[in-house]
Amino acid sequence: MSKPGRSWLPLDANFTRDPTIIAAGERAGWLYLAILGQLKLTGARGIVSRGEVQSLGVSGWEARLGALERVGLVKETEDVGTYSIPAWSAWQHGSFDRAAYMREYRARQRESRDETTP
Repeated sequence: MSKPGRSWLPLDANFTRDPTIIAAGERAGWLYLAILGQLKLTGARGIVSRGEVQSLGVSGWEARLGALERVGLVKETEDVGTYSIPAWSAWQHGSFDRAAYMREYRARQRESRDETTP
């Protein structure tokens, strides 16, 4: 369960067995996890800049980023130095608006339960 004020990102237990992650390599896989964490923290909707990737402090990040691009986990956008994570929106249930709506709905449900609990 998430604590208030903290951001969390679910991770599939098969992450290290995913054929695309295997093709990118273990070191690139760790950069990918760091990028996903950055996206979750910033709410960037699946877009990350080269500067943000560099600021993650992962050694050899340029080669790792290249491996992620090679297998299609990361794609450079039309804006040079900006990358999209194609799977991001699918993981976020396809709609950021829908995800925001569901968060608000669940919060209202919790509040109404709390009001009726003695």
